[in-house]
Amino acid sequence: MKFRLDPKRLGSILGQLRQKSSMSQAKISKICQVNSPQYISNIERGQCLPSLKILKIMLSEYNVNAEDKNRLISLFLEAAHAEIENIFNAETKAPTKIESVPENPISSPPTEDRSSYCSMEGHLPSLSAARSG
Repeated sequence: MKFRLDPKRLGSILGQLRQKSSMSQAKISKICQVNSPQYISNIERGQCLPSLKILKIMLSEYNVNAEDKNRLISLFLEAAHAEIENIFNAETKAPTKIESVPENPISSPPTEDRSSYCSMEGHLPSLSAARSG
């Protein structure tokens, strides 16, 4: 799942946090070990998103109070919510082929590979083990 954060909102929050901490873009760029303060400026203007590594460094250096934490959390939750909505609203194609049920479904081996029907296949070891046993 890829979150689509609003870079302008995140940048605005990060710029406000930096200013509250009385840090210059040059100082935070050195701490983050980036080549130029322009990179920090680009983040704060919403031109790009920081990597998680850079974001962690920035937040650890800024004086982040509870209200600011809640603003950041809300931003990330909104992005996650939007992505989950997109997943549920996406058109899914149901199999058009109607399969007959074998007379004895417990002892009959499956006639086709159904691993593509469930995206959790292979992620639930207890179910996989039960199937192979």
